[in-house]
Amino acid sequence: MPGRDYCFMGQLDFIDTDILKPGVTCKARGNFIIASVDIEEFKPGYCWHICEANKIMGYGKVIEVKHIPFQP
Repeated sequence: MPGRDYCFMGQLDFIDTDILKPGVTCKARGNFIIASVDIEEFKPGYCWHICEANKIMGYGKVIEVKHIPFQP
């Protein structure tokens, strides 16, 4: 998140493909765990690095948001 010194976690499920090869793009559905203070930042147009450990594997961009509140 801009101005923050931490990361968030999530899961991406690719639409119409199982594996994404280098240089190829696709749409995906994502579910993320983010701090409540950052929910406003997570809106269409927001971009971020997709990493495995400390290696950047790709980039994501929010197209649409469906906020589902956490229910314990």
